Amino acid sequence: MDLSRQALLIPKKIAEMRFLVIGAGGIGSNITNLISRTGGIVEIFDSDVIELANIAHSYYGVCDVGGAKVVQLASHINTELGETHVIPRNNKFIRVKRNVDLCVITVDSLTERKRIWDSGLIRTRYWVDLRTAWDQIESWCVDMSSDAHKIAYQETLTRKANHELPCGAKATAGITIGAANYIIGSIVYNVVNSTLPPFHIYMKLGPAFVTVQQNPEEKY
Repeated sequence: MDLSRQALLIPKKIAEMRFLVIGAGGIGSNITNLISRTGGIVEIFDSDVIELANIAHSYYGVCDVGGAKVVQLASHINTELGETHVIPRNNKFIRVKRNVDLCVITVDSLTERKRIWDSGLIRTRYWVDLRTAWDQIESWCVDMSSDAHKIAYQETLTRKANHELPCGAKATAGITIGAANYIIGSIVYNVVNSTLPPFHIYMKLGPAFVTVQQNPEEKY
């Protein structure tokens, strides 16, 4: 895969980094495609099969209906790129055997998010939680070396305040394909270039509304 067009933005060291995505729905499938096309290697977990309702906002086609999400996703992306960039794990997340640079949680259950967080089984530099609704998306990017980041994020797993979204259900294409890719593209750029991504981002479509919180201490 020729990555020369993005060489000034994304250094070649991205090929040595490891990305973990948990959930292969609308958000997970699209951001896995994006990360792969920037040169990253993605290990992705999901135990679901593809339904017709998944097609419009996900990286799947009608021909994939009935197939395992992660298996079909890996087949499409790896074939299109001519290289192995997606490693499918056709089951719910249990554990990973190696450290990862960036972990992205896209499951559609707040309970499952909390279970994975509380398990302590993911060794990662950054933990990213993407949550969506019909016309909204928000992300938390947790620097796992920062106690302030971890404490502030953990509170969102047990409470719903302001405009916090509970999970990734009922997402639409404008959010999962457009806004989610924009947020993850920005985070990946910062991580690969060793700069700190914003801690919290909230976006709402038409009329557009965006807030960015650089760190947990910053007030809106």
